[in-house]
Amino acid sequence: MVITEEPRVNLWSSCYRCKADFYSYSNPEFKAQSDEIYNSEDVKNRVSKDRGNNTLILVGSVVAGFLFGFFVL
Repeated sequence: MVITEEPRVNLWSSCYRCKADFYSYSNPEFKAQSDEIYNSEDVKNRVSKDRGNNTLILVGSVVAGFLFGFFVL
């Protein structure tokens, strides 16, 4: 399996998505090795970090909008 696209969680979408190409091997002796970047625990940590960053951006935007509206109006 080869991950071809991995859009991360962002302000517009809270979904974690990926696209992959799957290959089959005819050699029964071959054993695929796992790629550490796609370790499920690491992915969960990256997604949590992205959600935290998006929350900070959202809260900061709301506060900035409120302050801008308060001082302008």
